[in-house]
Amino acid sequence: MTAALSDTILISGAVLGVSVVLLTVPMLKVIITILGILFLIKMGWHSWRAPVLSQTSENETRRYWTLPRRVGHTLRASLLNPHAIMDTVIVIGGGSVMYSRPDDKLAYAIAAMLVSWMWFVALSLAGRLLVELPHSFRLLKGFNDLAPEVPRL
Repeated sequence: MTAALSDTILISGAVLGVSVVLLTVPMLKVIITILGILFLIKMGWHSWRAPVLSQTSENETRRYWTLPRRVGHTLRASLLNPHAIMDTVIVIGGGSVMYSRPDDKLAYAIAAMLVSWMWFVALSLAGRLLVELPHSFRLLKGFNDLAPEVPRL
């Protein structure tokens, strides 16, 4: 829900003209790029410091990833992620300039939002199905064990 709502906010801003502002104010692009770099460094640092699933129990992992922490992480990854901003504000916003009539722009925005919501609902359902698998925690732990070991600080 958090990711879908965040995407809806970004799509709304894009269709309402945020992309035009970004394209006409070059300094704003530089500022957003620097903020994006800082964001990616911070998210990488937090991922580096987060408990490693292969080294923690299911209870430890659940205690770490509380609902507020998951919502906050999703908000940051959705609203501050340069990739998400480029996808929604630049690509979707850029596509919306093809429509000059307000009702066409509205239809375009609603269609983009519906596709976004369908995507995030499908991801949620896939996650729910994965959790329902017998031994799902061990399955996820196995996926993580396939990744190369990275030393934690």
